[in-house]
Amino acid sequence: MKGFKFIVILTGVLILAVPMISLAEEAKEKEEKESTSIIKLEKIVVTGTKTEKKVAEVPQPVVVVTEEEIESTGSLSLTDYFQRVPGIAVHDYGSVGFGNQFSFRGYDYLRMYNNLDFQVDGVTIHSAADYGNPILNNIPKAAIDHIEFLKGTGASMYGAQASIGVINTFIKRKTGAPQGEISFGYGSWHRRYTSMGVTGSQGNFGYTLAADLAKGDTYQDHQSFRHRTILFAPTIQLGTDTSIEATFLHGDREVDNPFVTYLTEDQERRDRRQNFDRGELNAPLTFVGLGLTHDFGNQIQWAIKAGYYHEHEKSYLVGDGSGNSWYDWGYDYRSDRPLDSYGVETHLSFLDLGTEGSILTTGLEYHFDDAEQTTAWGGFPDKDAQADINNYAIFAQYEWKVMDKLTLTGGGRWDFFDTDLDDKLNPGQSFSGETESEFSPRAGVNWEVLRNVNLFANVGTGFRVPSAYELAAEPSLDPEESVNYEVGVKARVSKFWETTFSLYRTDYEDMILNWGIIDPDTGARENIWTNAGEVRFQGIDWANYFNFGKGFSGYVHLLFDDSEYEDYKSDPNATRPFDYSDEKVPYHPRTQIKWGLEYKRLGWRVGFDGRYYDDYYSDQSGDFKADSYTNVDFHASYTYKMATLTLFVNNIFDEEYYASAWRDMQNPAPESNILVQGTIRF
Repeated sequence: MKGFKFIVILTGVLILAVPMISLAEEAKEKEEKESTSIIKLEKIVVTGTKTEKKVAEVPQPVVVVTEEEIESTGSLSLTDYFQRVPGIAVHDYGSVGFGNQFSFRGYDYLRMYNNLDFQVDGVTIHSAADYGNPILNNIPKAAIDHIEFLKGTGASMYGAQASIGVINTFIKRKTGAPQGEISFGYGSWHRRYTSMGVTGSQGNFGYTLAADLAKGDTYQDHQSFRHRTILFAPTIQLGTDTSIEATFLHGDREVDNPFVTYLTEDQERRDRRQNFDRGELNAPLTFVGLGLTHDFGNQIQWAIKAGYYHEHEKSYLVGDGSGNSWYDWGYDYRSDRPLDSYGVETHLSFLDLGTEGSILTTGLEYHFDDAEQTTAWGGFPDKDAQADINNYAIFAQYEWKVMDKLTLTGGGRWDFFDTDLDDKLNPGQSFSGETESEFSPRAGVNWEVLRNVNLFANVGTGFRVPSAYELAAEPSLDPEESVNYEVGVKARVSKFWETTFSLYRTDYEDMILNWGIIDPDTGARENIWTNAGEVRFQGIDWANYFNFGKGFSGYVHLLFDDSEYEDYKSDPNATRPFDYSDEKVPYHPRTQIKWGLEYKRLGWRVGFDGRYYDDYYSDQSGDFKADSYTNVDFHASYTYKMATLTLFVNNIFDEEYYASAWRDMQNPAPESNILVQGTIRF
């Protein structure tokens, strides 16, 4: 750690030097014009309403992550930026090449990915999402314009996967002369990467081309990663009223010896094998998106969105039968999980319908998922099943501008599901043409009671049939139903402070849960898939942004979550009966406090980001609680003309903590580490 101590000293010098340098520059240059508005609530978003709205006017919390904010993380994983997003906890499980996993408002990463809608330019993507988030961590950072994060139910507009929110990533589509950038980075654990991108237009044809190349070791011993991804996004403008946007993305992520991530230090010491070459995990993906928009004058907007998504997660490991860790009871393991997903959606938005500012949006949607899951322990098949799901939907939403400061929203969506399952190991569990249908209504209100103070409230329902992978694991699962309530305020308290405060609650019936147990007699691990009778997610989500002037800005975010199982018990005749009613929902920190302070002026950008996690349980019964911890990161950069040099120091106080609260996977989180990055823009 000698090198790290040197970096800490250098960092201290840099922090002291920055204000002095800035004062010297101010004496020589004109004072820069400084914005005193944070303008978070003034940003224009389309997620949630499918039409352009200011953040302050959407009757739900919305977080906009800009290109500049993403650059400030200096991470190989886009999801690292979510450390700064209120309500989200990011967990680094060690597989840097796949990106981090994160939880949201009480939902751990497995439940969240089935209830949170991921989109690229408004095209919904269905994913298995076991290892980080495939789409978010495969889009080259140089290609991202911004990300919109809609919190609260979006099921009435976006369907089953949007019962807790939507993450919509927008690709750069700039016009004019080409603009580009290329970045090189090197850091701890031999991490090195190259990122490049160019965007521009020629006549009516626009283009964005970007790629990321990265490799290195993870902070876990005996583990390394490789990551290659490329994106091409053309745009064609047909006159002034019609545009066509396309996105072609291919990514390939690999991790050598991925299961070392789940070895504790004791297990690693006890392991009989001195050679830790245990296997490989590979997850290539391909995404093709297409969007067409046309304006019929100033009154009607028409859009068509279509997408194809393919991912193929493959893994294997070689065990020795020692029983020293949970997977070694199976000797060796093979997994093959391909997924093909197709979707198309069209909608019309009628502007100024009824009263000025009122909007009616109505549309149709279709999705088809074809997933297969094959696993084998010790050469013997464990699962071999294929599931097909057809989803047909019709939706409508009316935003009624009752008066200049008051908007009422009402709408709903009808979904019809047709499901087939072919279980090759258990033919008796196979079925064809099983159908489900449900109507998901929603109502909301947004009222600007005072200048720059908006009250909002909404209630909406959600409905989700088991995913293809869930059905392959447990064909008897029932669909889950939910009702979401949220009320809050968005306010610009002063030119220095903006805040969004909300109370949220989601009640589930038959929520689909997955967790693992260890057989007390053999030590073998077993995954359990069940429906919980009643689960309640509820809490307080409070985001605050500050502009102190003179180049200083900051944020403070708080989350206090009180999610619990209301009624969750097994059949009395079960082999291992359980009753977790009235217990806490585990696998996410129920208390989160995040803060940041940044100085940005005259080419300098220096900042700290901290987070405190507590009340973090790792089992269904609430018997095991992980230690609370505080972690602080640092970044500093200087830009001169086209060049930027950046230093990132993560976990600057070398805090010891666990990256996850999974009781049988207590792997230590990364120690203090650095990354140096150079960027040239042209």
